Parts: sequence; structure tokens; C-alpha cells
Amino acid sequence: MEPTISGTYGIQIRAGSASGDVLTTDSFSLRVNPAAPYHIGTMIENSGSYDSPSTGAVAITNKFAFQSFDRYGNSLTVGGFEGNFDVVLTSCEAPNVECHSSYPAQAGTKVISPTKVDLANGFYGLEYSTTVIGYYSVGIKCHGNIF
Repeated sequence: MEPTISGTYGIQIRAGSASGDVLTTDSFSLRVNPAAPYHIGTMIENSGSYDSPSTGAVAITNKFAFQSFDRYGNSLTVGGFEGNFDVVLTSCEAPNVECHSSYPAQAGTKVISPTKVDLANGFYGLEYSTTVIGYYSVGIKCHGNIF
């Protein structure tokens, strides 16, 4: 059986004789870590100095973060996977207009590629700056899949 839920598992091994007597018992712990990041389930969240992504300002560095998960829904607790993610911010006409950070960008849109910062805890910070006031849609790809 392949474990799909990360965590620490207790394992107990008992050996016995043909008559059913327990000859020896041994127990130990086994740590199962999350798998590699997966595009489904990863979400934008606050982490440390990386605030809510709902607002920003022009001509300064704006920050927000996203939490990565594996294909089984386990939150990643370590970093090192920033190369698996591609992120763009695409300008939109108004809030709630479906511009979906398309790949490639549609004509007339402004695309920003934020700097990715590995926070070494399963979170990744994104830092960006723009000189154009407006609404932006965030598009994040993991292994080429948009989430």
C-alpha cells in the first residue's frame, strides 16, 4: 500500500511461533513527507511579510505568497521547488472581468513576471512592481498546468 497522507506513522512488528506465542515485538516511527508540488490545490495565502494580494500600489514592490500542495492534498512544508512554478500578472479592464492571465497574453494587455522567493516552508513569495494603475489577474502554472 502506498501512503498518500503525509505524517508520522507508528509501525509495530510482532514475530511469533507456530503455537501463537509472541517471541519478539519491535516498533518504530516512519515519517512520510509530501510528494512534489502539484497544480491542483495550490492557493494564494499570506505568509510572514507577504500580505494579501488584493491590493497593491504603483512604483513600489508589492508582495503576496502562495502555498504549494502535492497531488494528494498535503501541504508542502519545505521549499526547493520554485523552478516548477511560472507566474504572470496580466492586466484586466475591470475587477471580475475574465482575463485569466492567458498564456500568451491577449493583445492590449500588460504582462508582469514577478520575482519568485522560496520561503523554505512550502510557501513561495511573489514580488512585483508596476507603473500602470489597474486590475491584474494572477496566473500560476505548475509543471505547465494552470491552477
